[in-house]
Amino acid sequence: MSILNQVDLTKIVDPNLVFETTPAPGGLYLCSLVVYGLLILGSVILGVISRRNPQSNNRKLWRQFIYLMLVVGMTGPVLVFLRWQSIPYLGSRLITLLLWLVAIAWLCQIIYYWIFVLPHEIELKKEKENFEKYLPRA
Repeated sequence: MSILNQVDLTKIVDPNLVFETTPAPGGLYLCSLVVYGLLILGSVILGVISRRNPQSNNRKLWRQFIYLMLVVGMTGPVLVFLRWQSIPYLGSRLITLLLWLVAIAWLCQIIYYWIFVLPHEIELKKEKENFEKYLPRA
């Protein structure tokens, strides 16, 4: 049986399932753990890449992506464990949905920074460097 056949996206919008305090412990735990593991691995790879170029203007942007991936990648397995153990409220689908909504909002904030704020910061840094090159050195 294919994994895609087991995924039912209607559970995301069904209020009875989302607000269920103790959902059934069955599910695609291995697949979700693989996704969270890939997020952690991706954050480690981004960390290595960002350290290789310490003078980069995008260092703050890289750091934000790394933190996002680490937080989601480390919180996810905890929520999977809570769901697997059928812990009321903490193992509910609502908590996992909230994690992903926070991750999407965080990603939107990072994209906003990347598109609107970072180019302005780079321009200010270049102007400052241009100004300082004409100052006498002490």
